[in-house]
Amino acid sequence: MRYVRMRIFGVILVFTLIAVAPTLVYPHCPNVVTNGDFSGGTAPWIFYTDGVGTYSVVGGEAKLAIIIKGTNVQFYQRSLLVQGDTLYRLTFKARHTTGADVIVRLIKHAAPYTNLGLNQTFDLTDTMKTFSIEFTTPSGGVAGARLMFFVGSHDQGGTDYFFDDVVLEKVDCQVSDRIVNCDDGDVLQDAIDAARPETRITVLGTCTENIVIHSWKQNLIIDGAFSASIVAAENNKPAVRIRGRDITIENFSGGQSISGGSNAIRIESASAVIDNNTIESATRNGIDVAEKSFAVIHGNKIWENGRNGIALSGGSTAEIGNCTPLEANRIEDNGRSGVVLNQHSEATIFGNRISDNAEVGIRVADGSMADTGSNTISGNIDGVDVLRGSSVRLGKASGTGCVETPNTDGGNANTGFGIECASLSTVDGRLGDLGTFATAELRDDNADCPNCCFTSLADQPPPSP
Repeated sequence: MRYVRMRIFGVILVFTLIAVAPTLVYPHCPNVVTNGDFSGGTAPWIFYTDGVGTYSVVGGEAKLAIIIKGTNVQFYQRSLLVQGDTLYRLTFKARHTTGADVIVRLIKHAAPYTNLGLNQTFDLTDTMKTFSIEFTTPSGGVAGARLMFFVGSHDQGGTDYFFDDVVLEKVDCQVSDRIVNCDDGDVLQDAIDAARPETRITVLGTCTENIVIHSWKQNLIIDGAFSASIVAAENNKPAVRIRGRDITIENFSGGQSISGGSNAIRIESASAVIDNNTIESATRNGIDVAEKSFAVIHGNKIWENGRNGIALSGGSTAEIGNCTPLEANRIEDNGRSGVVLNQHSEATIFGNRISDNAEVGIRVADGSMADTGSNTISGNIDGVDVLRGSSVRLGKASGTGCVETPNTDGGNANTGFGIECASLSTVDGRLGDLGTFATAELRDDNADCPNCCFTSLADQPPPSP
């Protein structure tokens, strides 16, 4: 169990993060039947008719050729293990040359052939269609069940049935961990959609998808395991869109990344931990936290995004970095600013390297608040901009701890002002060594309004117009 501590202008908030210990898994709920796609030939499927017919696999599909009509014609697999009082889903593809029906049953293989919850007629056509049904088994497990496609009431001589992709699975397979290998054809979105709370999905390979974690999802961990990337398939959508609660995205790094999309990661009306990832090449923001969301953003490299490295809006809150070195972010080389807070958002920003962004290191605007300290803010134009009724704390007036220490440029000066403050905004703490202007590193951008920037910096003369 992990505790995340945030300090926003003297108020300490403590959040609990629960790590899910790995157990074992499946990329999907396991298929109860064997060789459901008939890629392994005809076995272990059995064809029985009291008329005349043949069974073969043609073009990857099971083909039942009805030569002479019978009254008891079955295509089945036996010795299946099913659990009692359990919700199952059967999915299959089928067609018939003249559109005859098929009855699908799950029964005990031996007498008295008790039905196990499935007895359904499906209306086939002469083109392959996918059919799906959910059903609940009666109480008491069965180790010798038979899944049967019964055609004896509907078969016609001189016609053919075709079947493919037969999957019988639990609806809730209760597997706490899953492995998804996109290089083997697995689809990460499918695993997320099927995941129950407290599932860890370990990802391998390159997933070229736009992922959505829906609002009803909670307590999921998506782990790149230092060996997976997510690459947006469409650049007008986020590569990863998070709408659920307590979602963790971690370890897409070590030469791998989350890249592309309008935003590489967008968190909206949600809560998430974004930990130890490389986040790059989005057309807008690397991480976009919006609509009253909460995010913990630790240990990431966020670089070369079209606009901002991290953007908060709509009353959102974030912890960006921390006083532990492994939790610091590198926010570099973005097309506008490193970190942007808008629309009454709040953040703690400690211990990060925010450098070489095209505009501002940290920009706080529109009634937002930031508590900062011990960041290296360098090579930007301005170090920190505080605009339109916003507040920023730059460490504290004294002290040498991570929270108390002011920000620094690390010897690579910002080319503009260390702090630009305007429009009824407030700055306190210590300026540190941000900026290149030794005697005028704090700029009040509204000379005609002497109270536009309220400052109580402990280490700087009054601001210059």
